[in-house]
Amino acid sequence: YAEYWELEAPFMQWVEKACLFCSTLVDRIVTGYPKNEAEELNRENGYEDRLLDTAEVFGLWVIEGPEWLEKELPFCGIGEPILVTPDHSPYKMRKVRILNGAHTSMVLGAYLAGQNIVRACMEDDVIRTFMNTAIFDEIIPTLTLPKDELEAFAASVQDLEDETATLGDYVEELDEDLGALEEECYGCDCCDDDDDDECCDCCGDDDDECNCCGDFDEIKCPACGETIYVDTDALPDNNTIVCPACNSEIELEDDDADE
Repeated sequence: YAEYWELEAPFMQWVEKACLFCSTLVDRIVTGYPKNEAEELNRENGYEDRLLDTAEVFGLWVIEGPEWLEKELPFCGIGEPILVTPDHSPYKMRKVRILNGAHTSMVLGAYLAGQNIVRACMEDDVIRTFMNTAIFDEIIPTLTLPKDELEAFAASVQDLEDETATLGDYVEELDEDLGALEEECYGCDCCDDDDDDECCDCCGDDDDECNCCGDFDEIKCPACGETIYVDTDALPDNNTIVCPACNSEIELEDDDADE
């Protein structure tokens, strides 16, 4: 984009040679200002803190970068769970499969069993055993990190479930959040092109009004053939976009922008 915006050459050289862009994984639930407990907490602290915040006990920050980066970042040595690694993807997979997988594995069965709060699920021996079996027997064998490290992380997940059970997370809300994330990643599957009756209520009676799968148009780059999905409502005034695959400028015709 520096080249696309026609920025000065010294700046582009600085970006390429002196800057490091790191992929990261940040994992911690932060629920915000504790308005119900703020008065008591301020009284215990002896002063008013308007920046009070509530967070879960568990926290993890994984930074993908070279080994020397750990010495450059002063917060890496303060005893917090911060890790610099050449590849953050195994830790991302560990988090998604063990932590999120634990919720996914239990949510449907727990709801059918009459439980709709995480705290109650963790107090139910059958549901908790089912979740632990899924983690240790089915999920951990699919991961590449050392087994003892994975089992220690899984144990911390169980502790996390106990610690955060007081948050009273609703099981159906977890299911809805996971469903929303899946739709965001893969698109809505409620509309079946072969059967108009399969379409969900959000689409209306006219197929052209269906917007549950987003308002993105499919454009093919004439230079490299890459398929690009464009939100035509957010186009710049000149109707020009940049192909993320080959950096070629693509000027959309008015018909494309109005589709």
